[in-house]
Amino acid sequence: MDPPSQGRARGRARGRTFPSEQHASSTPVPGAVPEQLPLVSTHGPGRGRGRGPIFPQAGPSTSAPHEVKYKPKMVFTTKCIENKKGTSGTPLDLYSNFFEVSKLPNYSFYQYCVTFEPEVDRLGERRALLRMNSDRLKGYLFDGTSLFSNIQYQSDPFVLFAQNNNKENVQISLKRTAQLDNTSSNYNQLLNIIANKCLQLMGLTRLGRNYYDPKARVLIHEFGLELWPGYITSIRQHESEVLMCSAITWKVLRHDTVFQAMENAFRQHGHNYMQPLKQAILGVVVMTHYNNRTYRIDDIDFDANPMTKFSLKDDSKSTFVEYYKKRYNITITNLNQPLLVTKVRGTAPGTTETIYLVPELCRLTGLTDEMRGNYQLMASLAKFTRVEPQKRIDSLLNFGRRLVEKREIENELSKWNMSFSPQLIKMQGRELPMETIIQGDASNPRRYESGRNVDWTAKLRSNPLLVGVKMERWIAIVPRPIQQESMSFIGLILQAARGMFMGMNDPLVHYIDNDNVGTYLDEIEKVLSRTVPDILLCMVSTNRADRYAAIKKKCCVERAVPTQVVTKRSMSNRSAMSIATKISIQMNCKVGGAPWSCHNPMKGVMVCGFDATHDSINKSRSYGAFVASLNDEFSKYFSIPFAHSRGCDISNNMATAFETALVKFRKHNDGCLPSRIFMYRDGVGDGQIDYVLNIEVEQIKATLEKHYRGTNYKFAFVIVSKRINTKFFTSGKQNPPPGTVVDDQVTWPERFDLRLYNNLIQALIIIH
Repeated sequence: MDPPSQGRARGRARGRTFPSEQHASSTPVPGAVPEQLPLVSTHGPGRGRGRGPIFPQAGPSTSAPHEVKYKPKMVFTTKCIENKKGTSGTPLDLYSNFFEVSKLPNYSFYQYCVTFEPEVDRLGERRALLRMNSDRLKGYLFDGTSLFSNIQYQSDPFVLFAQNNNKENVQISLKRTAQLDNTSSNYNQLLNIIANKCLQLMGLTRLGRNYYDPKARVLIHEFGLELWPGYITSIRQHESEVLMCSAITWKVLRHDTVFQAMENAFRQHGHNYMQPLKQAILGVVVMTHYNNRTYRIDDIDFDANPMTKFSLKDDSKSTFVEYYKKRYNITITNLNQPLLVTKVRGTAPGTTETIYLVPELCRLTGLTDEMRGNYQLMASLAKFTRVEPQKRIDSLLNFGRRLVEKREIENELSKWNMSFSPQLIKMQGRELPMETIIQGDASNPRRYESGRNVDWTAKLRSNPLLVGVKMERWIAIVPRPIQQESMSFIGLILQAARGMFMGMNDPLVHYIDNDNVGTYLDEIEKVLSRTVPDILLCMVSTNRADRYAAIKKKCCVERAVPTQVVTKRSMSNRSAMSIATKISIQMNCKVGGAPWSCHNPMKGVMVCGFDATHDSINKSRSYGAFVASLNDEFSKYFSIPFAHSRGCDISNNMATAFETALVKFRKHNDGCLPSRIFMYRDGVGDGQIDYVLNIEVEQIKATLEKHYRGTNYKFAFVIVSKRINTKFFTSGKQNPPPGTVVDDQVTWPERFDLRLYNNLIQALIIIH
């Protein structure tokens, strides 16, 4: 890896003093965080887990226990069967973004734990010190903490010496920890390290888990952004071959620093800037420009600043100003800025370590909610990030050619008796038959196909809903600045509703002078103190998260009334009629109706779903949501949310929710239990599958045995993964049609899994 850049600090400080928060703060304690280079996921395409690389900050270092993380391992979720492939549907020739690893190392490797004395913080410096001993080490791979070689060195530990940039002697100790072959659990790890080395030889720079090309960055000056193109790669054993998944990705970097965000918060809120700043910064990923490392911000220490002293490893004292000047030749310009706090996984199992960052040296990454709501900004990004299938294929093939044609990569791979095929793999998938949509009541059902594009909005709009609920008394709250757009859109809602034979009367309209949060809440309280409408429609000018949350809290927590929020952007969209149709359907569902159903040959089925999310601000809290169908049309549901401490056992809550749903189903179906139960579980990482299989599934099975008085039940537990990097293309170099299923070649031998394209917008999910 290239040495970290020595760029100028980007802060624009003029000596402004930030007020300190009035609480005690511990003085930074000695210790630097050991640097560690995380590996690309070895457990399937795009399922990388673990933390980003750690920059050894010379700030405070503390250790504290945190949630248990399950080590990724091969978990068999299906019994050995001769053929896992399905037969339903029309065969379809496909290509995918995988390259075959055509040649693999056929000898053993030794793994060594590498330590430096005195400790060396920077990864580039560690590698440089090892390169000084390359004549003794021969061929090796180094990931920051572990070294791999096919040589068993003569002593254990194997001790080397080198001089750093300050002409100080450094002792390097290699302690042998394992011997690996192609049956070892760490073998995939080794292959991915070799792949990472190839990406480095392409001139790519590592940011977080992935590699990007800063030379090919795209500047979007009008929004102060730049895009870095890059690749996500992962090698593992698939059905019959070892394959490398390669996906094109983009990193969004902002030109502003955290310090500039602090200045903006101070200008807007004065001495009360601390809480708004925390809300804006906590959970955000930043990049330190001097070494291109990324960190997630966990806190802000308002009692620390660049002049705060801490202890180095040799027990000498240093300020952050002195440290950065000596280590990186960077001059920190504002001496009063508070420091950022980030927690990383510690070197000891089950621990975390705290490091401090200087705001003016941290570039912001990603997009804020406000940016995501900016249509022009998102359209500018989409020009580059939404790649057409043909261009995506060309980029992948170019990547494959570079793997086999670049001389440096060829030499590196030959050291390890390894090579890649430059061609995308070819396979056969299946296009499932189109679903039949059913509308209207049982006496006069309307049936039609969902369509190849899975968009039946036009037919939906001209047929009666499955269950239509009258809305005779409903209220719309309209800000006067958007009165014209709002009333026009309400007219479209009424038009769409009447086309679907919904009994929707004209609303009672309440006008407000502005769209401030307090104005909405006051008007809602005034309305609900007089009457309880069927539903409350709130028209808003922009997509502000705080306003939306306040409206929902008011109407869901404090007052039990259904609500629908519509933004001005939706009202003004050229597809406004289609949007109005969908909104009228949502409103009908919120008051107890149902739009449509599909043909269901199985009777008495209960379909359940569970997902979990984590609070981005309060990281100690997580939330789960459980939902279950109650009828054959899948139009009535029971749902229950619950909160729990992050990292704690959620299986008890899930089992309780499942049992409650079972009781509700029985009550709704004249005392009958489900004939079959399908449970869809989202929010599961590869390292958690063992836990889900042995804890969550077993608790649900115990609940079923209790109610069925034995094992006479039919139950399927399905894990759904949406964030994956597998892409498919037809032989005509287009995206596959919706309903495409792939259950061979790119699937995993130990799993009963499949890949499914479920809609037109190239949304692929993996099920196992």
